[in-house]
Amino acid sequence: MFFLKSLLLILFFYFVFAEERQELSGDCKEIDDFFKERNTSVGICEVNSKGEVVIIELNNGISEECIKKALSYNSITKLEYHKYGSTPYYSPKYNKFPPEIANLTNLEEFSYTFTGYKDYIKTGIEDGVLNLSKSMKKLSFRGIVISQSNINEISTLTNLETLHLSYFNRPDESFDMDPLKSLNKLKSLEMANSGYTILGDMPKVVYSSSKTLTHLVITSHSITKISKDFSQLTKLKYLRLSGCGLTNIFDYLKDFKNLEYLDLYYNNITDELPEYLNDFKNLKYIDVSRNPKITGKVLTNSNLETCIYDTNYKLCLPRNDIKCLKNNNYGYEECEPISVDGQCGNGHGRCSNGYCCSKYGWCGKGEKYCGAGCQKEFGGCDQNDSPIEDDKYTTTGKCGNEDGKCRSGQCCSKYGWCGTGEIYCGSGCQKEFGGCN
Repeated sequence: MFFLKSLLLILFFYFVFAEERQELSGDCKEIDDFFKERNTSVGICEVNSKGEVVIIELNNGISEECIKKALSYNSITKLEYHKYGSTPYYSPKYNKFPPEIANLTNLEEFSYTFTGYKDYIKTGIEDGVLNLSKSMKKLSFRGIVISQSNINEISTLTNLETLHLSYFNRPDESFDMDPLKSLNKLKSLEMANSGYTILGDMPKVVYSSSKTLTHLVITSHSITKISKDFSQLTKLKYLRLSGCGLTNIFDYLKDFKNLEYLDLYYNNITDELPEYLNDFKNLKYIDVSRNPKITGKVLTNSNLETCIYDTNYKLCLPRNDIKCLKNNNYGYEECEPISVDGQCGNGHGRCSNGYCCSKYGWCGKGEKYCGAGCQKEFGGCDQNDSPIEDDKYTTTGKCGNEDGKCRSGQCCSKYGWCGTGEIYCGSGCQKEFGGCN
């Protein structure tokens, strides 16, 4: 019933708009007169300075005769076609994909949308009918089931700059995206699948358009690996990869300084939120919610307007005036400062990521730091994350042959203690166990 009401509302506004629009002229008037003789009317229709129709919107609620008439004008450069599914209360007059669309050699923008009786009811496009104009720059399909033939035909449209595919394919309805790699001029690519399929690697078309792509959306696909070539997509301004099972995506985004929008919702990310994202001056939106575990600090970008995290993340607040958290700080606590001298604990701060804070208050790796007495509130205490023994540095603050070296920036005094200032760095300083500057 909801669908029926929605459909009737759409059709109502479609015909009301036809009545209230400005008076049609040229080809549009000719088309509208033809439609009116058959008790219907044209929706959106625009002409150029010569009176030739260039933009038109149609749907399968009109007869095949009217559709053939409207699509007989080769001057059309932009076409929107809406197909509605049958319901117990409504049956469209024309249910095929209009083959006449292939005759529009000047067509540059084409949008084909299907709305079904229920969300999971979709439609397909017959094989062999997508032999579209090679002038095509923008192509959008929504609510369809894709076939390999469809993919192969789309791959011949090598002048495409925008390709948006919103479809409903089950995991067992497999198809190969590789032919799309011939599209190397794309600026905007969207692949949204309501049925969830396995891609494995990122589609090759993403890499073939790396020099031009500024907008990328891939949702509800299983992407188990990402090529290092992904890091070359530095022109991206809009990136949405949600519901894809990604794990290590942060490894590839370091040079994406043009990003304005970043959505990594609902993946398998278990990682530290990289601080390099604070250098992205254009970033206005970020969503990293619904991931298993994200640690580190929340972002502090001055232009960030929307930041979406989760309350269970082990994130902290570098400061209290973060604009995008004005209405919700997720209950995060203030961050401990990062140690700058190798010491850790109250008054010294936390160890850098990957280091443990020993029971004596020194940062390092290995059993002496991550074992018994490790202070987990000031660093990691997982030896699996820090397996390398770090014997050359002191774990007690003492220095010398038996105790090891002082941390960077500290001197080893003549009495064998690490510190800074004249007492440590002056007369008797042991330069083989620390600085003496």
